[in-house]
Amino acid sequence: MAGPREKQGLDYFMHDVDLSSDEKVQLLEADHGLIGYGIFCKLLEKIYRNGYFLKADEKVIKLLSKAYNIEINVCINVINVCINEGLFDKKIFKNFSILTSKGIQTRYCEATKRRKNVELIKEFLLINVNGNDENVNIISINADINKQRRGEERREEREERRKKGLSPLPSDFSLTKSMTEYATSKGMDSPTVKNEFEGFILHHRKKASKFADWTAAWQTWCRNWVEFGAKKFTPKAKAPIPEKQKIGPCENCGAPAIDFRFDVGFCVECLPGEIEKAERAREVFIGAGFLKEIPDLEADDLESRKAALKSQASKLNNGGENEKPY
Repeated sequence: MAGPREKQGLDYFMHDVDLSSDEKVQLLEADHGLIGYGIFCKLLEKIYRNGYFLKADEKVIKLLSKAYNIEINVCINVINVCINEGLFDKKIFKNFSILTSKGIQTRYCEATKRRKNVELIKEFLLINVNGNDENVNIISINADINKQRRGEERREEREERRKKGLSPLPSDFSLTKSMTEYATSKGMDSPTVKNEFEGFILHHRKKASKFADWTAAWQTWCRNWVEFGAKKFTPKAKAPIPEKQKIGPCENCGAPAIDFRFDVGFCVECLPGEIEKAERAREVFIGAGFLKEIPDLEADDLESRKAALKSQASKLNNGGENEKPY
């Protein structure tokens, strides 16, 4: 098995203190100012980080534009000036869209002369490499592409072999004793095992799933039940009833009534009693938040008032929608 690929890029590179005095760079600055000079230096950083060349594709230009908030057209124009002025080799760029130069390659080879293996692509070379340099390995683009293609073919072959081992859910797939025992070991009771297995069958038939081992797929289903499904069936413990909120005696007759912590309690029968007591109970119910406010009724509509209060009190005593846990 081949080891990890030798590092190709540099951690730093030599920056000539007289770079801005170069006539080619001065022409670049004449057209684009310091922005042009800055883009050129950034391209050099990317080139040496990659090795000794950079493919100037659309992605690289977009990232350069976004990183430094420069319009894409400006980046493209700067690159074209660099190529036309000879800062990058025109022929290599025309044939391969690659940014490199003799100077870049010379400095790269000097910086990597102590490495055990340095790969140089034959089609991009602009310098004569010393044949005595044992660490230099000259490869071809086609060889590199073929190597990549062979790797992709091997991945496709592995994926194909994996797919050949997959099969749809067998029509006679049933719950065996060992499958039941596994589900039980994960905390399922007998009814839950049966229900989950039916759900397992329906789910995978609907999706037309394929697995190499359907028993293992069932075990995965059980583990997922533990992590996600079991929580749905775990009843929440009820909070203890505070002493102040327990059922107390009715103020009128002593029958069981709701204690609202205001020393006023009424049973279902007494609640809609005389209008003064009913009004008092209504205010207490609403103030404690146990009942929604009852719309005001006409003073002479006593019977309707009593019926409304009795209806809501019945719902409260019977666990209706307005009941609060206590």
